[in-house]
Amino acid sequence: MKKAFSLIGSDYIRCAIFFVIAFYAVTADPSGRFHLHWTLTNLYLTSAYLFGHPLLMCLLPRLAHNPFRMTSVASRALNDATGQH
Repeated sequence: MKKAFSLIGSDYIRCAIFFVIAFYAVTADPSGRFHLHWTLTNLYLTSAYLFGHPLLMCLLPRLAHNPFRMTSVASRALNDATGQH
């Protein structure tokens, strides 16, 4: 149970920056001033952040990992020089 709460908490932290930026973009006036007006879009965005994202990450944990394998040039050169593949 403790592990589940820590996973959900880490999912909230990972998504928080995107949520703040998207919430500001939806809510702000064209002049850039932030005025909180609850609309259907804001409610959908907030409910997706609070309920949908952690649930999706718990059900499909492979979405939390980057599918691309990143290898630095230095690591590749070292592996080529030592012959370890």
